[in-house]
Amino acid sequence: FITIDHVGVFLPSSPLQFTFRVLGKIALPIFIYTTLEGCKKTKDIKKYMLRLGVMSILMYIAIVVAQLVLYFNNGYLLVFQNIFFTLLNLVFIYYLFFVNKNKNKRRMVILPILIFIGSYIFFLLRINGISEFISSIFVDGLTTMYGLEAPIMFVGALLGIYIYEEIVRKRLNNDETLVTEFLCSKKAQLSRNIIMCLSIALVSLIMYLFTYENIPSFTFGNTCVYNTYFIICFPFILLYNGKRGFNNKIVNGAFYLYYPLHIGIIALIFILIGGF
Repeated sequence: FITIDHVGVFLPSSPLQFTFRVLGKIALPIFIYTTLEGCKKTKDIKKYMLRLGVMSILMYIAIVVAQLVLYFNNGYLLVFQNIFFTLLNLVFIYYLFFVNKNKNKRRMVILPILIFIGSYIFFLLRINGISEFISSIFVDGLTTMYGLEAPIMFVGALLGIYIYEEIVRKRLNNDETLVTEFLCSKKAQLSRNIIMCLSIALVSLIMYLFTYENIPSFTFGNTCVYNTYFIICFPFILLYNGKRGFNNKIVNGAFYLYYPLHIGIIALIFILIGGF
């Protein structure tokens, strides 16, 4: 679905492009949910953040190279943002509140919040043609993708699941054996999946409202239209069984590298066939 979405980015405006972009919206909620699961189940969250940090740097380099190629090839730039930087900041938020033992460090949450807000503002400036053309080549990769949607979806699900699990603990009188047994049950997993779907629905509703926001000489772009369709991922989320899928270090590493590589390959194909 990621690949479908990014092929749609390069397609000219058409019903086919709209279909590709809508289908691509299935990917983000799955990314967010599996990131949340990764935060809860990883053996070392600091190594998790380190991997995402390294990939953020590699993704930044890939974005700068892609923008330079597009610019010098035909003076054209796309709006690129860094999905790994998004995931890194989400994991950092989780770390500050659920892993970190120093309450004073929790104040650092202002940093990812400002990054998300700044990224979304820069995104709006980019699609409205307000930001500097050349500077965007080097700034795009430093901004988070889905700077509004991702944190709302992640934090909404995180808080909802946390409250749900606290209610379970109280009803079971904090008996850790019973609590652990219940939280590992299919019923509890389905409840967490439903909470995630509610968080996704909230983001889709916000995007729907933004779609009809009328500000003279300003636009939220087609992104809001596409992002109202996050809800079509519900079947995938609801069917999640809470278990880890195929686990292989080589394959896992390939998944990390696939994201920047496939964008470059798609862009190269469209340049060669005269898509730009």
